[in-house]
Amino acid sequence: YDTLLGMMTKQAILTDMGAIMMGVLPLLQYASTTNKPSLLRLLERRILPLGEDLSDVMPGLIAGLLPGLEDKNADSYEQTLSCMDTLAETADPGQFLSVFWSTMSFFPSLRLPASVYMQTLLSKPSFQPDNGFNWNLAAASVADCLSDTSVLVVRAVLDLT
Repeated sequence: YDTLLGMMTKQAILTDMGAIMMGVLPLLQYASTTNKPSLLRLLERRILPLGEDLSDVMPGLIAGLLPGLEDKNADSYEQTLSCMDTLAETADPGQFLSVFWSTMSFFPSLRLPASVYMQTLLSKPSFQPDNGFNWNLAAASVADCLSDTSVLVVRAVLDLT
């Protein structure tokens, strides 16, 4: 993928982004500990620099990266966290948060790592939701998490306050 994306123009990557992400993101969750850093480097070097142009694939990127935040002791945790931070910083803040809260609502298996990341995001002094922030979506997502069958998810969401 790195060689292929290195030969493509930005416009060609954006045009084929759906197909590229369908190949890369599923690999990320199931990659071995030796291969996961290579996939994350690929995202860091070739995909994340596209910034706001990633709006169409942002739901997939967030859903693809969140499983890497489940275990803080994992070798690739810091690199995954860095990718999520880069995505949050370069994307439109309102859109990023809307997609993030929607992911928490619609994917119960991602609620725990999403809650952990939200704790990290909220603790940053530089984090300020903009005027486009959808408080209703955030409240609905928190309500979904509080009704989750996992005590860990409920506790993580309660820790957000």
